Parts: sequence; structure tokens; C-alpha cells
Amino acid sequence: MKAEYAKRQLDIEDKVKSNKDELIKLEDTNTKAVLADIYKLLDKLAVEFNLTIVIDKNNVLYGQASQDLTDKVRERMRGR
Repeated sequence: MKAEYAKRQLDIEDKVKSNKDELIKLEDTNTKAVLADIYKLLDKLAVEFNLTIVIDKNNVLYGQASQDLTDKVRERMRGR
């Protein structure tokens, strides 16, 4: 009976690991797809607003609010 319990425990652990690995792959695939959409949108917005550079606002020491694309990106991504 102990051997059967140990075997089932190993089977469960293997299944959990397999499911975790599958979830990580799925999350990675979905993240890459969303980021690709965001980069395409940023490219369109940069052309639309005649911008030569788009940077992450967490790294900006100063910037005019009119240059912030965050709300525009969110608004357009909601429509997808």
C-alpha cells in the first residue's frame, strides 16, 4: 500500500510540474503576442504624432504631458 501511495504521489508531482511548464509556455506566448500588438500600435502613434523616439516613462526625468502616449495606447488597445 505504501508503494502504491508513493507511486501516486510521484505521478501527481509529475503532473503538477507538467502543468506548471505548460502554463509558463502559454503565458510567455500570450505576453509576446500582446507586446507585439503594443509595439505595432506605438509605431503607428509615433508616425501619427510625428515622434522620433518613444521611451518608457519610468525612465523620464522630465517630459511634457502632451508627449505621454499611455492613455492613447490604453484606449486603442481596449478596442482590440
